[in-house]
Amino acid sequence: MKDALRIAALILCLASFALVSCNTQGSKTASNTTTLTAASTAQTRATPGTASGSITLAVAFYQALTVHDYNKAYSYIDADAQTLDGIALNRGSFIQMAQTIDKAEGPVTEFSAGIDPNVPACVMVSVTRNQRLHYHARLFLHRDQQQWSILSFDRI
Repeated sequence: MKDALRIAALILCLASFALVSCNTQGSKTASNTTTLTAASTAQTRATPGTASGSITLAVAFYQALTVHDYNKAYSYIDADAQTLDGIALNRGSFIQMAQTIDKAEGPVTEFSAGIDPNVPACVMVSVTRNQRLHYHARLFLHRDQQQWSILSFDRI
């Protein structure tokens, strides 16, 4: 069941990818996408009432990564999380992955996150590392009752 949900979320996320722009400051884009920005100071700037639970989770996850609090970042990951290759993601493997990326590509210095309001289970994150490297990451989320968690991601 979770594999089917993950595949559906991936398809919806890929379909919405074209709708997501790298806008900042909590503004609405033409495609009605809400975007939040956080800087290395881990302060979030957003228009009150514009963030959904999924984007709030993504911002908290990246804020923890920004300050190298890998245990806190892992706390946002679902117990059944897997890599896109289907390998179970546990605390130790996640921390090792995050530390390796920080060492190889530099620390996360800023990021912005956006969602298509019709696909809240996929959050697109524009990441900057060391002011030189810029890329997009996709977080695939799961909502259990009122709680969002990260099921998978393509990169952090």
